[in-house]
Amino acid sequence: MSGDHTHNRMSGSTVHGAAVQAGRIDGGVHIHHVASEPPARPVPRQLRPVPATWTDRDQSIADLGQVVAASPDFASPLAVITGPGGAGKRALAHRWAHTLTGSYPGGQLVTDLRATAPGGAAPTTETLRTLLRALGHGTDAHLPWQQDELEAMLRSEAAGRRLLLVLEDAATADQVTPLLPAGPDCLVIVTSRTALPGLTAHGAVHHHLAPFAPQASRALLTRILGPERAGEDPDALDRIADACGHLPRPLALAAADLAHTPRRPLPAAARAAADRTDRTVTAAATAYGALPDGAARFYRLIAAVPAPDLDASATAAATRISTGEARAHLRLLADRALLERAGDVPGRGEVYRMPPEIRRHARQTAAAADGPAAADTATLSYLDHLLRTATRAERLLAPHHRELPRTYHHPPAAEEVEFADPDAARTWLRAHLPALQPAKDTARRLRAHAFRWQITHAFWPLWQLDRPIDAWIVHHEDGSEAARRCADPQAQREMASSLALGLTYAQRYDDALEQYRLALALAQTAGDSEGIAQYTAGLGAVLHDAGRLVLAAPYLDAAIDLYDELGHPRGAALARTMAGSIAATRRDFTTAHQLLDRARRDLLALPHPDRRNAARALARSGETHSLQGDHDQAQHLLFQARDEFTTIPDAHWAARATEYLGQADDRAGHHDQATARYRDSLDQYEALGSTRDVDRLRHHLRARP
Repeated sequence: MSGDHTHNRMSGSTVHGAAVQAGRIDGGVHIHHVASEPPARPVPRQLRPVPATWTDRDQSIADLGQVVAASPDFASPLAVITGPGGAGKRALAHRWAHTLTGSYPGGQLVTDLRATAPGGAAPTTETLRTLLRALGHGTDAHLPWQQDELEAMLRSEAAGRRLLLVLEDAATADQVTPLLPAGPDCLVIVTSRTALPGLTAHGAVHHHLAPFAPQASRALLTRILGPERAGEDPDALDRIADACGHLPRPLALAAADLAHTPRRPLPAAARAAADRTDRTVTAAATAYGALPDGAARFYRLIAAVPAPDLDASATAAATRISTGEARAHLRLLADRALLERAGDVPGRGEVYRMPPEIRRHARQTAAAADGPAAADTATLSYLDHLLRTATRAERLLAPHHRELPRTYHHPPAAEEVEFADPDAARTWLRAHLPALQPAKDTARRLRAHAFRWQITHAFWPLWQLDRPIDAWIVHHEDGSEAARRCADPQAQREMASSLALGLTYAQRYDDALEQYRLALALAQTAGDSEGIAQYTAGLGAVLHDAGRLVLAAPYLDAAIDLYDELGHPRGAALARTMAGSIAATRRDFTTAHQLLDRARRDLLALPHPDRRNAARALARSGETHSLQGDHDQAQHLLFQARDEFTTIPDAHWAARATEYLGQADDRAGHHDQATARYRDSLDQYEALGSTRDVDRLRHHLRARP
């Protein structure tokens, strides 16, 4: 496979549990001792607008209203709208929801469960994180990664506000049940092509959406075409409606085509529609036939983009045109009902969906008009775009991350995405996480295995900043397999070490040790001094996090020596932080202070100061002074560390610093003050949804005298 390579060489170390790896924290830290009030959380208003051509379904809305009226006072109503593709399930859900917004002032949330999208149904943990972010969580701290913790956090949030949830395109009941609120104050609306009997036990009422009655079909066509055009031949209009099966999507496609071909006689359109059996394909073929050449080519090729939805940048790259042209084509196809508007997404702009029946027609048409090579070129150009943009985000967000070569199949044809600031880069990565798996599945089919490990590597800032541990592990396992297929030892080392870190966060310590040992053996074979230092530190970090401190210490000491020899102060500082913590536990306070003070000093002296890890070294110093009996200095340093975490922000470590303050108060004999600190820390952990920390502190508080 031909390709150009991007080499971006920087030294790096992995993130270790007690000391975090790559992450850029720009700007100065302003220390403050009185925390300001957090900004009010946003009230999400995610319902899409109802088109002015909305027609009928009054009886459906009345029937659905009975779901709310008949719901018991101890459970939230649950309505499931079913029907074939093109029946208007999503439109009905939003139309009905708009009538109820006043009853649910806590917000209206919409999420796509992607049963019919490329790549398959959305993972439940991804959906939970999407909903929690819409409710204002995850901006200044990691969301939990375990599904049970995410579920508990969503239930806690729903208990405090009246929410309306629209869950679109569900595949199974198992996708829905983890998202259900526990109390009676919310409403959940689900759309699905099939019935979901597993929801019946949860009180779900199914509403099957039938095709329009003939008069409603005529009314929809008339609203789009106008009464004069529709009145030219009412019989032909009825034949068009019959050919469309009285389904809203085929009707909208047919009407959009007629509206844009005002000279076309209605009887001719009716005859063309009657010649086909697939109603949506019939209407799509007719609408496609009326497209300008450029838009028609665009329509054919974007069906080869393996993504759950489409935006201007991605489709421009796939079709090798400008972003402005792509944006215009997307809007035209949406106007012709060949695409569905899915709203605006931060980091992406206007987003569109291509229904599966229409995607099938576009692919069939592309195969006949362009040949298979054109579709593969479009797909690989899109994969290149995804990798180029993710790599640009990686460089901005993680300057300490080891940079590896990139393999591209085509030069960029469209203008590339540029990021104004780190927040924009992080937003882009987060918005494209759902696109990762379908892209990698397609790369596997095309034997573009380098893409699979390289895109995993490029998404490093997302793994580290958001910590979706389940996705982290799955994608790195896939990346490791791809690196082996490529016979690329450096890629294998990088995938193994990053996988080890995810496994460490998942507390799968033995599995993490196995991956670090693999990476270390590969580094030793290659004579990679940086890798040897990095993976030696990794082994020490896993053992440190697992509480095997005696075993951890020699690895950390060796890593410090290796990093010092290489002249890599950051890697040495991270290892010193953990070694200092171990020394404090052994009550070797002189060594602990030397290690921790040096670590903080070196982290702050980096060209890109690592303020997050410097604050952690400071917190460990405060804990060391507490163990030593120097209560005043311990308090001073721990307050300073907590303020730094608040400013960075790192809410989880701010909560941990508060807990350390409680421990320091206990050691000083200030037990009432310690209890107050623990309760403050508990409140912070609860706000973060950190179930393990909450359970641990609650147990500790119950055990206190």
